[in-house]
Amino acid sequence: PDADSPDGSVLAKRKINDNLSLGNLSNFLGVRLNLTPVQIKTDKLVVNGEKQTETTFGNPNWFQLFFAGSISKNVSIFIEAEADGSEFHFSWYHIGFHNLGNTTLANAFIGNISPLDFASYANRLRQIGAIKGDIFGIKSSGGATDNKPEDALNVSGSRPGIMYFGYKGPFVLWAGLSPGSSARDVNNKIHGWTGLKLQVPESAESMFEGSSVTAWIYKGEDAANTATAQITNPYTRLSFQGDLRWNEFDVQAAYVTVTEDNYFLDALNREEKYSGISVVGGKNIGKWYPVLQFDTIRYDDDALALENDRTKLTTSLSYFLRENIRLGFHTRFDLSDENNGSYQRSHDSQLNIRIMF
Repeated sequence: PDADSPDGSVLAKRKINDNLSLGNLSNFLGVRLNLTPVQIKTDKLVVNGEKQTETTFGNPNWFQLFFAGSISKNVSIFIEAEADGSEFHFSWYHIGFHNLGNTTLANAFIGNISPLDFASYANRLRQIGAIKGDIFGIKSSGGATDNKPEDALNVSGSRPGIMYFGYKGPFVLWAGLSPGSSARDVNNKIHGWTGLKLQVPESAESMFEGSSVTAWIYKGEDAANTATAQITNPYTRLSFQGDLRWNEFDVQAAYVTVTEDNYFLDALNREEKYSGISVVGGKNIGKWYPVLQFDTIRYDDDALALENDRTKLTTSLSYFLRENIRLGFHTRFDLSDENNGSYQRSHDSQLNIRIMF
C-alpha cells in the first residue's frame, strides 16, 4: 500500500477528474467456497434416548466475497462478506491507513478487526482451514446462567474497533480498543489489547524467514443488566506464541491463560481460571500437505465451571488439485476425560473442499 503502482497508479485506472481515479472492480474481487461433501460425528445424534453417529452429506458451508486492495497510495480496504445458508453477513472489514508520517511505525485499521491479527498463531488463516484452535473460541462469562452476557467475546474473533500497528526490522507492535460486541457501546465498557512480535524478516535472507515469537495481553469486561443493576465480569487474557518456519515445515504453538473475576455474572463474584495450548505443524510435499494439530483446555481445579476439561488431536491430509483448489480429509479424535460422567467423547471425520478464484 505504500507504492503508487500498481494499485495506486493512475495509469491503470479510469480518470474521473484531477483528484479521482477508479480501478477495475474485478481487480479487487475474490470468491471463496467451502463445502463439506460428507462429515461423520460419533455420539452426536440422539435416537430413542441413545447417542448415535451423526452423518451429514453435501453441506454447502458458506461462500465468501472478498474485496481487498489499495484504493490509493497508503489507503487499503479489506471486506469479507459471507453467506452461510441461514444469513448473509460481514465478518471482517476494515479500512487501513498506512505509513502515516512516511514511516512504517505508524499504521491503523478501523472496522471489524481481530485483536490477534499480527500474532504468530492468529487462528485465522489456519493450516487446517476447517479446524479452529479450541482455546481461541472460548467466550467470556461462559458459565453465566441467569444473566445474559452483553459482550461475550472470544479470544481471536472479529469485533469493531480501532487498531494501531507498526513494524521496523524484526519487530511488529500493535494495540487496539473496542467497545465490545457492537460498535454502539451497550454497557460503557471498553476492551483493550496490545501485542509484540519478534520475527525473522525477509531482509535476513534466512531459511527461517517468517519464524516469530509473540507476547500478547487483552483486558476486557463483560456485563449484564446494564439498564437496571449492572453486573460486570472483568477478565484478562495472556498469550505467548511461536511460529517456526524452516524450508517446507511450519509449526505454530500458542499458550493462552484467562482469569475471569465473575465467570457466572452473578452477585457471588466467583473467579474462574483456565488455560490452553494449541500446537499445529505441517509440511508441504509437492501437492500434498499433511498436518497434525493438538488442542487442550484445562480449568482451575478449585473453580465452579460448567465446562469440562478437554483434549483433541486432529490429523489432516490435503491435496491441491491446483493452488486454488484444496481437498482435505480431517479426523479429530476426542481424547477428553469421561470419568466424571458429564462429558461424552465425540470423534469427527470430514472431507472438506475449499476453492478460491
